[in-house]
Amino acid sequence: MIRRTIQGLFPTKLRFIAACGCVALLGCALAMTVLPVVAEETNTKKQEHKMHEMPVVHPPASFDLLKKLVGSWEGTHENLDGTSEPAAVTYRLTSAGTALVETLFPDKPHEMFSIYHGDRDGLVMTHYCALGNQPRLRLVKGDKPNVLRFEFADGTSMDSEKDAHMHGLTLTLIDDNRLRHEWAHYAGGKQTSVAKFEFKRRK
Repeated sequence: MIRRTIQGLFPTKLRFIAACGCVALLGCALAMTVLPVVAEETNTKKQEHKMHEMPVVHPPASFDLLKKLVGSWEGTHENLDGTSEPAAVTYRLTSAGTALVETLFPDKPHEMFSIYHGDRDGLVMTHYCALGNQPRLRLVKGDKPNVLRFEFADGTSMDSEKDAHMHGLTLTLIDDNRLRHEWAHYAGGKQTSVAKFEFKRRK
């Protein structure tokens, strides 16, 4: 009896129209939920695409020698008393190949990082020293293509006229598999020692 009454109040055509309306409302609600997500994903992809299209400032030609150091090296560190001890260093490129990260004494308590990168037509490096300061060294021109010599430019967490710090570095790539480090140590405004390392490329 009730069913017949409802059918009488809502003929088949009206019930169909009502059902279609419900489906349309559901579709709109779904679209309102999905479209913002799709738009956000599209915007993210556009931003990523723009980042890839951004011009990269390439380091100078002198950086090419540094790129040859990529890999792992092991060797010895010469102490001031003439004795030597094992040492290791690793190199890896970062920042789309525009900077080189050097890790000296990797995984040791006195592990240290240095980062080399271009600066206009030259090279600079920042050494994050175990002494707790960060000297910045700049490449000086030389006449040997296999030698890179860096001299002190400035630094942080120190007074360069008083505090102990690394004041210079000479890197010599003897050949593709042999590398020499010479670190000039300063204190009290003058050179006090040179830390020497001899490395061979790890096979």
